[in-house]
Amino acid sequence: ATYCNVHVYRNRRQREEANHFYGREDVLRRGPDGRLRLFRRKIVLDQRVVLDKNLYVFL
Repeated sequence: ATYCNVHVYRNRRQREEANHFYGREDVLRRGPDGRLRLFRRKIVLDQRVVLDKNLYVFL
């Protein structure tokens, strides 16, 4: 498994900005062709309540 920490900064218009911090754990497995494939992904946000208007961001 691999684990990484991610910071997403989003800015909309002049005054709307949001910061999202999360941890991501990926489990990779080899496919029949020998290439690594994403088997499972777990995302843990560092916030209990997301105050942003939407999460239209690829995490």
